[in-house]
Amino acid sequence: MDTLAGAGTIDLANEKDATFTNPADAKTGDTVHLIFEVSDSPSNPMYTSLKTYKRVVLTVVSYADLSTAVQKWADDGHLSANLAKRLLAFVDKAREQTAAGKVQSADSALRAFLNHISNADSKRVSAEAKAALAALATTLQSALREGGGIPADR
Repeated sequence: MDTLAGAGTIDLANEKDATFTNPADAKTGDTVHLIFEVSDSPSNPMYTSLKTYKRVVLTVVSYADLSTAVQKWADDGHLSANLAKRLLAFVDKAREQTAAGKVQSADSALRAFLNHISNADSKRVSAEAKAALAALATTLQSALREGGGIPADR
């Protein structure tokens, strides 16, 4: 088990919402475990209060990691330039749609990425590159679907 060197931060917006920022050295596929303590009287330590704890496990995902991987495989000759260009366009589309809150459109772009990579012949992509890129895109798609309410079987 590895431990990330960087630290994440949690910003509490109010009693109900919080924003988490990943450690700077986190990569797609890493997991971050958060343990929350909730108390009915956190401001009065002298008062016997009820407490509960909840662990939340987050999987780190990054469109930048997928773009970098596509470019690396293309630079190393494992992926044709034309296919790399198309795949990067799908990643950019998914990133833009996610930023705009259009989860289903982002999911469609990732599905198109996965279809193109899985249907590409061995002249356009090596088996190793195909497996690695499909794994990254699937991780992104799973996280997107979990957060966006898209059924996983879609």
